Amino acid sequence: MARIMERRSDFETLSRQREQIFTSTWAYGLAELTDIFRMAKWLTTVEDRFCESQLSDLRVINKLKLERFDVGINEALTLCGYALFMKVGIKKQVSTMPTNLIEKFVEPFAIDNNPSHVPGVPLI
Repeated sequence: MARIMERRSDFETLSRQREQIFTSTWAYGLAELTDIFRMAKWLTTVEDRFCESQLSDLRVINKLKLERFDVGINEALTLCGYALFMKVGIKKQVSTMPTNLIEKFVEPFAIDNNPSHVPGVPLI
């Protein structure tokens, strides 16, 4: 059974900054390599802040522990979920990908990377 758990966020300033950055990115593109690195650094900083905030919220951690989940599902590119699973005591985990499979993620499992299922995406 799925349930919604809401958690108050105190990141309104970051949300406004994120909106400004993404708006200008689509308007101007990421023409320079320095723009790409700046964006990646900013996104990492935001991810770190959100993760620290979640992992330090003992009310939510304790509520999750009481649920006694059998399995946790996390997006593979968002590492905070794995730390949350460890803190809550979830031993069985499923990793998901929001895009087609990336070779480095699936090579250890002998899974072929077949991007042909993504229509309209160039292979090169």
